[in-house]
Amino acid sequence: MTIVRYPVVSSATSTFEQESRILQVCIFETIQRNLGTVDFTGVLPDIMIIADEVDSQLKQTIDSFLRTQGEVSPASLPTTVTSHQLSK
Repeated sequence: MTIVRYPVVSSATSTFEQESRILQVCIFETIQRNLGTVDFTGVLPDIMIIADEVDSQLKQTIDSFLRTQGEVSPASLPTTVTSHQLSK
């Protein structure tokens, strides 16, 4: 019996990515609904930090999942560049 693990890994990582996007959409929709009361001088840097943190946690989640599946080593995974890092 042959077990094909790649589709399961692909499906799981896709789910992680979808959940991350849903969280970001919820955050941005909340900000948009409250535009009249938001002080953007303080909020914009915080939004960048939140977006970077969500990206970082997504990468850590996928790295951890793949390690437990024995699919790849974390060192072989591509690194991501966040918008916050680009602005430095």
